[in-house]
Amino acid sequence: MKRNRIIFLILWLLSLAGITCFGGPVSYGLFWMFTLIPAVSLLYLLLVWMFFRIYQELGSKFPVADHTVPYFFTLVNEYHFGYAGIRVRLFSSFSTITGLDDGVEYELLPQTGIKKQTQIVCRYRGEYEVGIKRVEITDFFRLFRLTYNNKETLRVTVKPDAVALEELKTADISRLTSRESTQHPAMQDVLVREYAPGDDVRRMNWRISAAQGRLMVRGETGEEKEGIGILFSTCRRSAAQADYLPAENKVLEIVLALALFFAGRGIPSDTLYLAAEGMPELPLSGLDGFEAYYDRIGDVQFREEWTEEQLVTEASGDGRLLGMKAVFLVLQEWTPQAARLVQLFDENKVAAIAYVVGADRDLRCAEVTGTDAAVYGIPTDADLKEVL
Repeated sequence: MKRNRIIFLILWLLSLAGITCFGGPVSYGLFWMFTLIPAVSLLYLLLVWMFFRIYQELGSKFPVADHTVPYFFTLVNEYHFGYAGIRVRLFSSFSTITGLDDGVEYELLPQTGIKKQTQIVCRYRGEYEVGIKRVEITDFFRLFRLTYNNKETLRVTVKPDAVALEELKTADISRLTSRESTQHPAMQDVLVREYAPGDDVRRMNWRISAAQGRLMVRGETGEEKEGIGILFSTCRRSAAQADYLPAENKVLEIVLALALFFAGRGIPSDTLYLAAEGMPELPLSGLDGFEAYYDRIGDVQFREEWTEEQLVTEASGDGRLLGMKAVFLVLQEWTPQAARLVQLFDENKVAAIAYVVGADRDLRCAEVTGTDAAVYGIPTDADLKEVL
């Protein structure tokens, strides 16, 4: 385009020299032709911008992350003059369209259109724009290029992927699910849980109750622990989509993979997280309830005020977690508070396995040394079948 402008400028200067030195109808005709061409080109671009149409369609209302979905788009010339150069630019940060090069330039005759049918893959769970981002129009003489944002973008709500794990490499499930107390049922243990109506007040632990701000009682080793707990972070750690979408997607992907793994083996699990209503609990005992569970997890919201520290504080005094055989934590940051929570679980004979999303796979946490707990870093681009 720069070369065309230089050539055109040289021709215009030559035509100007022609009327200055020679005059005559030919020289003036060339001069006015080269003078009016830029105006005509700009008018052409304006008309194309006014009458050009783009239509897009996605094959699914709620696509799933990392799954292909049919994608259609149509470029239409509804007017009576041809379009010389139309180029579409695509949203590429969070989605990939297969078999479509956004560098291709299209030419459209009057009353014609071009329809493309391909597939799109949305990378992360969340709500964002996909498809055609902007349009570039070039005039016949390639002197000017008009770029404008697509007014009718596709905004999609992407659901998280549910990865089916054949095995859980980071935990010995047979050992976790068979954990039982070996002491006499009448003997009190270090286990503490939240007070429930009917509990013997003589088992009240006043020191921990004062620290937690709620009534806590000592449990008995004869109270057999049941089920698996999944506790995950709902903190939005950045305002930029490029930062929070990969992390939030991986958090929910891990939660769904764990829940699906346990459900497929008939192991009951309870999932807890911070929400507007406090810390709701999502129980799952088998595959028949996984669809409803998936819908609830897919609709989970992330907010900046639901910090990791608040999650740990709530979980530390939650009797539901202390009464389980094992708790899987899915966090976005490893903090001293998280380390203390893991130690609390260990003291109460609750196995703890923590996954820190966004951390390196070789994450080392000295704070849990001497406990049965394990901490793993999970990169946001990791394949869960390999790292879990």
